[in-house]
This record gives sequence, structure tokens and C-alpha cells, in this order.
Amino acid sequence: MTLPFSLATLNDDTGPYPSQISVYCDDCGITVTHDYVVHTGMTPDERLGVARKHLTDNEGWSANEAEDLCPKCRAPEQPTPLPAGFTAHTCISAKCALCGYFHDEDEGVNAHFESLADAHSVLRSFDWVVLADGRPLCQSDDEDHEALKASVGLAPDPTA
Repeated sequence: MTLPFSLATLNDDTGPYPSQISVYCDDCGITVTHDYVVHTGMTPDERLGVARKHLTDNEGWSANEAEDLCPKCRAPEQPTPLPAGFTAHTCISAKCALCGYFHDEDEGVNAHFESLADAHSVLRSFDWVVLADGRPLCQSDDEDHEALKASVGLAPDPTA
């Protein structure tokens, strides 16, 4: 490993030196401490800036002069804006909780639903069942599928 300074320079009052710097999350209070190489000509704020840059670039922090937030406390990143003509959607797809078969009644195209209630309704229309714990189960009637239905039970069908 090549260091950006020589060991002889560390004994010089004007060169870079290792410094242990801690950054405190302003929200939850977690503290992270690392060793950094700083320079005698740096102000305390500049030395803290070295630690903040490392945490932002390498450890998922949002760290700046205004606030320091750990990865759990920082605001989620906003999605990249889409060009005109595209719309991002959040949807639900379904696969059998036992065998992993995707609901693809359109032969190879996974169905996407706007809500869990919508998914349950459509799945039931294709003879799938919804277990009492909310998991979907495909229409296979083999021993394992039947045993799971018997042990967990079925959710009531709100349309029945």
C-alpha cells in the first residue's frame, strides 16, 4: 500500500498526519469513528469535512454542514425523473407461496396488480386460493399444495 505521505513527514509540524475523527448521526445518535489523513493547515471544519466526504461516498451517509445522518436516518433518494411519455408505477406480482409458479395466465407474461385486493380477486378468478395468512397458492392440487391449504386454512373470499 502506498501512502500519500512519508513517515518522516508525519514528524514534521507542517505535513499530513493521521487523525481519528468521529461523526455523530443527528437523528439517532450513532457515532462512527475512522482514521483519516489530514493536514496541519486544515481547520477543524475542514478535517470534519474529510470524514463527512468519506461517509457520504463510501458508507451511505448524508453528511454535510447542515446535518449528519446515517444510512438508516437519511431521506430516501428520489428516483431519477423519467423522460416525457414514461410513467413509473408501483405494482404487485404474484407467485405461488409453495412452488414459486408465477401467475402468468397470458403465457409467459407475469401479471401485475395495482393492489393486494386486486391481486387476490384476479388470482381467485383463475382458481388460485389465498391462504389465511394472505399468501397466494396456485391451482395445483398435488399432495403438498393440499396439505398447506389444510394446515394454514383459506382466507375468506370477500366477494362470496
